[in-house]
Amino acid sequence: MPPTITNMPVHVIEKIGSNLGHDYRGNYRFVLRNVCKSFRRLVDSWTPKFNKISIYSDYQRITVEFDDTKCRYYHF
Repeated sequence: MPPTITNMPVHVIEKIGSNLGHDYRGNYRFVLRNVCKSFRRLVDSWTPKFNKISIYSDYQRITVEFDDTKCRYYHF
């Protein structure tokens, strides 16, 4: 069976990730978690680099804030 990305050693995946930019762990944490279970386990092992988490909600959306970065999820 040919090797796949999920069979790669962690250091190889980290090397590939470093090509996404200096702070790829912070910028792509949630994107990478949704790729596959192997990536989810890897990303979950990273120490988060934020000091404050805030969650706000209303009828139309939920806003999650990590330090000064906002993620909004809308209900349609």
